[in-house]
Amino acid sequence: MLATIICVGAGVITGATGFGFGLVAVPLLGVVIDPRAAVVISLVAGLPGAAWVMLRSKAPIAGRQSLVMVITAAVGMPAGLWAAWQLSTDALSVTIGILVIVSTIAVAMGLRFAARDRSYVTAGLLSGFLAPGTGMGGPPIVIAIQGSGFGAASARRTSAAVLSIQSVLAFAVIAVAGGVNLPDLLFASGALPATLVGTLIGSLVFAKMSEARARAVVLVVLLASGLGAIAHGFGLYG
Repeated sequence: MLATIICVGAGVITGATGFGFGLVAVPLLGVVIDPRAAVVISLVAGLPGAAWVMLRSKAPIAGRQSLVMVITAAVGMPAGLWAAWQLSTDALSVTIGILVIVSTIAVAMGLRFAARDRSYVTAGLLSGFLAPGTGMGGPPIVIAIQGSGFGAASARRTSAAVLSIQSVLAFAVIAVAGGVNLPDLLFASGALPATLVGTLIGSLVFAKMSEARARAVVLVVLLASGLGAIAHGFGLYG
């Protein structure tokens, strides 16, 4: 039941922003299940929501930049998965929590890369390094797109498109490495309806809120999620 609620909440954030499912779902699911399993479940359960955000929008996608980030992300994934698997479960939980907080602050401050090819290469490599091991591949992509000069709708759709493809690639890398099992897949499959419901709610509710208020709600949720993962990693609860 708790995992379903978490997936609904993560879907709400995805519906509102076009990214963020892993930022919410992974640290919170990691409190009730193994963080490594949480990453796998997040990649599968979050995919339909991101795809829905992408498909329902008519805004243009930054095609060339997206392709660069997808290709370079794939290059960075094996090393990122290996690095994450060297950590203990508690250390991984703390690492995920720290990444959520740092990423949230970076996005909140409007951090952006200069709009040039090497920025997209850097973002893709960093995103790929983080995605399969921690589920935190979204922020580097979002930060790069923020500096692209595209409008908000285009940036949102481009983020969703890149992260949809990235989720499939990250899942494939984990599967090849032997990190996917049937119980996790069944868990993720069961969470899909909750994710889609949350995504729909997020799209509808946040569309009626001012951008500033919606942004504030999202940032508070992400910070709380990151702090919860850190506390759990240090054995303060759970």
